Amino acid sequence: ALGMGAFFYSLNPGDSNAKPREMPTPTPTQPPHPIEGESEWAVTFLENGDPERVIGQGRLPKLDFDYPGAPFLDVPDDKWRLLALTTFEGASGEYLAQIIYEGELGVVINNEPVTISPAKGKGTLQLGITKEEGKPLPIRVSLADTGGPAVLKWQLIKR
Repeated sequence: ALGMGAFFYSLNPGDSNAKPREMPTPTPTQPPHPIEGESEWAVTFLENGDPERVIGQGRLPKLDFDYPGAPFLDVPDDKWRLLALTTFEGASGEYLAQIIYEGELGVVINNEPVTISPAKGKGTLQLGITKEEGKPLPIRVSLADTGGPAVLKWQLIKR
């Protein structure tokens, strides 16, 4: 072991002034910056029925849901859905919306329904979105709990 240690420490006189190497300063990884013009989401939780019953409402800065069961104790599991609405007011250009979901997903962008395959199940969806100058872009996302966990995560990225 002493012989191996000698390889790591030089006994040459020229090395007596050597200083230990400084640890590099860590560079923090920044989370994706919010896109200018993104607004809060108006989120409504609904219990299935005829008619559906509103069980919760609020405003959130992002969609990042992961429920192993029902979000409310007085609502049966697999008998609810959420509806999220926003209007994107950002700069014109090309954007990519990435949606991670588990459940039954519905998306409407600029009043046009988006075809999703599979709409029921789980997956990651990437949607190209074109934002025209001066025109607000309404976005509607819904997720119905269909068994198992309910997951809905949305991220908008400038191309």
